[in-house]
Amino acid sequence: MPSLTMEYNFRALTGQRITPGNTATAIGTNIIKYVEHKLHIDSGGTTAIVAGNRILGATSGASAMVLEVGTLESGSWAGGDAVCWLKLCSVVGTFQNNEHITVEGVADAADADGTTIELLPAEYVRPEFRGMTARKLIVQAEDNNQRISWNGFLPTQVSKMGLLLEKGYSVTLTDAADMKACYVIDAVASSAGYCNVVGQF
Repeated sequence: MPSLTMEYNFRALTGQRITPGNTATAIGTNIIKYVEHKLHIDSGGTTAIVAGNRILGATSGASAMVLEVGTLESGSWAGGDAVCWLKLCSVVGTFQNNEHITVEGVADAADADGTTIELLPAEYVRPEFRGMTARKLIVQAEDNNQRISWNGFLPTQVSKMGLLLEKGYSVTLTDAADMKACYVIDAVASSAGYCNVVGQF
């Protein structure tokens, strides 16, 4: 009797958009391992932040995905002075106190009031995934050729080390050690491309 192979399609919970440039860039640790954080904001802009938004720190360059927006403690979105907590996943980098927050391309949509804090287990939006390592990591070259490696050496432009990942193509990693050791770099110097990463749990 022939064996049956099952393909499990896990849930995509984390994501990162990387602009590697001329420096080999690692995948964020909070993309590979599922962790939720919170960030307090004030001076919220006139457009409400909602779950699913991607936020960026204007000074730090830190990024995250919004999972949940807390109840307003004071102010209002319409008045541009909303104060509340944001619950986040896919945190890459460190938000700085008082830096402006860009939301989906809208600059100065809020100000960070402090920095990110890891949530307690009881505070998680998705507690069933807490601490889980991604079962798959999908890495896609968006609009430029990239070089990618995960076997202990950094990809390079000059010596062309690393797997060439042509724009529009993707590679899937399933080993935890490979995910942790994954680096990407633009295949051509000064080419400023993008690489999208999705973690499936």
